Order: sequence, then structure tokens, then C-alpha cells
Amino acid sequence: MDSNQLYSEIISFCSANYNLANIEKYSRYFKGGYDAWGLSQNQINDKVKELAKDQSINLDVIFNASGLLFNSGKYEEISFVLLLINARQKYYNKETLIRIEKLFEIGIYN
Repeated sequence: MDSNQLYSEIISFCSANYNLANIEKYSRYFKGGYDAWGLSQNQINDKVKELAKDQSINLDVIFNASGLLFNSGKYEEISFVLLLINARQKYYNKETLIRIEKLFEIGIYN
């Protein structure tokens, strides 16, 4: 899987599981607004586990997809990136930590 396919897979999943009730329920916890699909944490975690089984989704694919996923600002899309990176922990090297640092420069906030 390449980064564009990963992006499409995540967006398709989020779109198919859109939940307005959850958005309304959790928006009060976010000062700057809650831009989200309304997925539950279990839905996200289950999808991450599924994606993590695909060994073609390596750190390069995840980091390359992160630019597309971070641009939307949707809560779950950013969560997918961070959880997938975490799922590939055994492959970390010095470059990985630098790339993670750059994600925080783009903007990870609550």
C-alpha cells in the first residue's frame, strides 16, 4: 500500500462511520472546536490494528500520508497517523524521532 492508498482507506473508513451524535457529545471538551468524524475510540483502535497487520504500511508510507491527513485537521485522521506510527515502534530509528518532531511543528493540539 502506498501513502495515497492509505489516505484513501482512512478517509473512506471515517466517512462510512461518520457519527454526528458523537461529534455533538464530545465537542464540549475542545476549546477551539471539535472538527471530527465522530468515530469512537474502539472504531479507531480496531481499524489501526487491521491496518497494522499490513506490512506494506511502513513508516515511510505513514509519514507520507500524514501530510494529507493533517491538512484536514480532523481529530480522527491525526489520531490514525499517531497510532499507526506507534504500531511501528520496533522500526524506529533516529530519523523517525526527527520526523515525529516535525509532526508537532505542523500542529498537534487539543
